[in-house]
Parts: sequence; structure tokens; C-alpha cells
Amino acid sequence: MALTMPGPAYGFLQIRFSAGRCGYAGSRRCVMTGRPHQIDLWLDQLPAERRAEIEALADQIRDATPGDLDEAIKWNRLTFTAGGDWHHWICAVAVNRHAVSLMFHKGVLLDDRERLLEGGGQYLRSMPFTQAREHPAAVAALLRQALDRQKDMLPR
Repeated sequence: MALTMPGPAYGFLQIRFSAGRCGYAGSRRCVMTGRPHQIDLWLDQLPAERRAEIEALADQIRDATPGDLDEAIKWNRLTFTAGGDWHHWICAVAVNRHAVSLMFHKGVLLDDRERLLEGGGQYLRSMPFTQAREHPAAVAALLRQALDRQKDMLPR
């Protein structure tokens, strides 16, 4: 898997290990977390409160879809997909100064029985972090549904 740095501000400098943090020393994945180091670089830019919410939501996504998803920073979001198909990504964790939200790329196609998803666009639907935290079973069902729909689109 090729990694792209999130922007020219990072350059290609070697980041050293320090006090329990992930560093980049020539490998493509963090030896402490197993995830692409670009995710840790992205998380390091965020306020502590937002970072904690993102980590909690990402753990919720990973728990609902164990081992099935690839993750990377795409479009300045922590993005999840299956089979490396970034064109048809499944979901993303978006952040701004005031909130974290879970976005579903093809959210309009999902059976949202709890009516948690918001949005009026052609495909994209999202929910605030607080909703995702309060309804973990419903979020897990939406994630599995989105994953199943994407797997139907992947070449066999």
C-alpha cells in the first residue's frame, strides 16, 4: 500500500519515537498501533478533545468490522474502505473546530431504522459523534450494511 503524506508541511523528514508516541523510521506502519503513520501525524494536529472523540469513533468502526477495512487519511478525513477501493469508500470520520461526525459515502442507500443519519445530498449522510456514541448497535448495523453493499460492487 502506498502512503501519501497529508501535505507538504510534513515533507519527508524522519520523525523519531518519543514517550509512547508512534514515530516514522522508514517503515510504512506504526510499530505501536499497526496503522499507517499518516493517521498518527493527522491526529497529532488535532485538539485533545477532538482526538479522543475520533479515536473512540474509529475504535467503534473497527469493532463493528474487524479486519475488513483499510484506513487512511483521504480528503482530510480518517477514511475507511474495503479492498483498497477509495473511489467507493465506506465511511469517514470528519472533524472541524466544534464537532466530530461519522460520514457514510452511500448513506442514502442504507436502511437507517433509528433515523440517525442526516443530510440532503445525493448520496452522503452523516451523524454527529454524540449520536454514534449513544447508539453503538445501530451504528454497527449501518457499518456492516455499508460494507456489504461495497463488497457487492468489488470485482470478484
